[in-house]
Amino acid sequence: MVKIDVNCEAGYDAKVYEKGETLRYYLRGPNEVSNPRGEIGMIDLRGRFAGKFKVADNLPSGVGFGFVSEDKAKVTLTTPDGKNLYIGPKAGVMDTQSRIVYGMGCNHAVNYLTQNNRSDDLSQTDFISAVLNYASEFIDAYREHLED
Repeated sequence: MVKIDVNCEAGYDAKVYEKGETLRYYLRGPNEVSNPRGEIGMIDLRGRFAGKFKVADNLPSGVGFGFVSEDKAKVTLTTPDGKNLYIGPKAGVMDTQSRIVYGMGCNHAVNYLTQNNRSDDLSQTDFISAVLNYASEFIDAYREHLED
């Protein structure tokens, strides 16, 4: 078995699964961020999906996990060669309804900017920024409308 050091913050833990060529860690977390089985996801370190992290199914709405920076990590896996993998909550994770509304905002922004040649003077980077800024304002307005 490969020696992997696992460091978890309070409320989080990891359980190793090794069979054949597969070395996988199942990660668990507190009730407010995990699915009904207490899982947040799993990562394969050896085998067919080596290096891949899969978020657990049925997490609470708006919760997501993945690879993050060291300061945001809830679970740190250290490989024998000293490399660290940091797993924690991902910023900006949206529930399905919010993703749909955000996508609608992106579509509307593209239509708005391309009508009457409004996008002709924008670089690709500026165009993308304008679309994403518009979509962010669109979803913020949508959320405010829901609170009214």
